[in-house]
Amino acid sequence: MHLPIESISKAISALPINIFKPPFQTPLQPMFRLQAFLSGPRLMVKRDDLTPFGGGKYRKVFVLVEDACKQGATVLLTEGSIESRHAKTVAILARQKGIPCVLVLSPEVDPDSKELTLLDNDEGARIILTKHWRGRKRALAQASKQLEAKGERPVIIPFSGSTPLTALAYAHAFLEIKEQIEALGLTLDAIFFSSASGGIQSGLELGKRQARANGTEIIGVTPGLPVSEIKEQTVELATAAAKLLGIKLTLRRRDICIMDNYAGKGYLKPTPESRTAITLASELEGLTLDPTYTAKAFAALIDQIKKRRFLEDQTVVFLHTAG
Repeated sequence: MHLPIESISKAISALPINIFKPPFQTPLQPMFRLQAFLSGPRLMVKRDDLTPFGGGKYRKVFVLVEDACKQGATVLLTEGSIESRHAKTVAILARQKGIPCVLVLSPEVDPDSKELTLLDNDEGARIILTKHWRGRKRALAQASKQLEAKGERPVIIPFSGSTPLTALAYAHAFLEIKEQIEALGLTLDAIFFSSASGGIQSGLELGKRQARANGTEIIGVTPGLPVSEIKEQTVELATAAAKLLGIKLTLRRRDICIMDNYAGKGYLKPTPESRTAITLASELEGLTLDPTYTAKAFAALIDQIKKRRFLEDQTVVFLHTAG
């Protein structure tokens, strides 16, 4: 069963949680100078880095915090590193809702990052610091049990924020991009983005299929996490999200494109190409990329254009999630 674009939006809006379209639309901007520099296809950037805060994490966390409030949450909890944009976004939205927040954090940092950590600014949250990321889930569960024993109603916002609900948020994002492209009289040929947990990719894949945009390539780039795991999560999340819409989705692992040849030595480890991508994005387009996620995805975009993967009359979008 397929739904036309307008019906997908109506189906999402008709769900019990009518929160999948955030109260904003991020701009779609041309990258003229990068396009000329590479002598490549028409290049556009979807500026999800311009959400109120949190970049692409905002679309996910916005949905999850609204859902938690509908569940009657009295405390929100989540986990991440001390640099986690996800954890920071949860803390800020919790503060806006007037709900206490507990962050279980581990000390890992990106060697190239220049941002303040949550130890510098806790955004009003209570911090529980673990020695290593492997200890976060146990500490999170313990904190939740302690709060329940005190009569609170804690709700855990899952790490990375990737759930069927947030997949729907990115299905809506696909429709948003497609409509913006078509308003310019263009065709959406490909979307490049950083793919780490399957949350964004599952939503884009669902949106593509339900909009019957078969000619659009959805190209994820892993920052150094196992492709097999990301593909498995993508299939599971997209299938579950489709069920929320009352439709059946056929998505197989072999249908999913995730590039793993731009990860270098692994997660949190920048590459020479990602550092070059940061420089080019800044100097040519005034874009700020993070070294862990978007820089590697942008490096993949640049390399694929240099390899002439796309024709000059095609339109390629970089989904800038800010990290």
